[in-house]
Amino acid sequence: GQIPTPGAAKSINIPAVKEKKLANGLTVAVVERKNVPLVTIQLLIKSGANAENESKAGLAKMTASLLTKGTKTRSAEQIAEQIEFLGGSINSGTNWNYSFVTVTVSSDKVEQAMAILSDVVLNPSFNQDEIDLLKSQTLDELAYNLTQPGFLSSYVASKYSFGEHPVGGTIASVESINRDDILKFKTENYQPDFSALIFTGDVSAIRANTIAQKAFTSWKKNRQKNVTVFENSVVNPPNSKIVNRILVVDLPDSGQASVSFANKLRGISRNDVSY
Repeated sequence: GQIPTPGAAKSINIPAVKEKKLANGLTVAVVERKNVPLVTIQLLIKSGANAENESKAGLAKMTASLLTKGTKTRSAEQIAEQIEFLGGSINSGTNWNYSFVTVTVSSDKVEQAMAILSDVVLNPSFNQDEIDLLKSQTLDELAYNLTQPGFLSSYVASKYSFGEHPVGGTIASVESINRDDILKFKTENYQPDFSALIFTGDVSAIRANTIAQKAFTSWKKNRQKNVTVFENSVVNPPNSKIVNRILVVDLPDSGQASVSFANKLRGISRNDVSY
């Protein structure tokens, strides 16, 4: 048969990003889209695993995860129930370069959702019971994942190819993390002038900025210690070879194998092969 000719290229309409900076340095960005009556609000903190010491690997992820596990006035259950009552969702987490809290709700519930989002960012309780539970869950998950070839391949590539400790930590580092570590990381790294509040969806810039101002005006800069970034040693310097180094991790009786190719960009391009 005859191969059909390609159709005309579709135009892409990228909505404008409207930015404003509050007095405390917090950047508020709004991307207005009215086609769906939903709004996603993300607070992006420009500190992730890169701001923790390798001996405390997993600290940034644990800190971010605990934000939604209780505040001074809301328990973890109340946070979940109140967000569910609004018909929305809330998530928090971290990556190598950033941490985040995200809420998605219908456009008429933005004010109520922002009250919860700002509360978990400004007033987390870091209850010891929640810390103990999260540590136990993290250690169980790590112990299992480290038996899986695909996870182990990515885990090792982070350190071996880029000199980066794993965002999720190691069993030893997670075991060493305590409440003081979490409080210190939160105080030093969650700064308004090192963060951005991003609204996307059916919300105007005027409304979003008014809501942001009300929710985060009390968030003050804390400059007892400047935000720091952990510097990794250069383990794999660039050269002209297509394959610079080959590492084999023997995992007896796993029944599977994973092959990973790690390039010299920030992330990992992976091709897993199982057999």
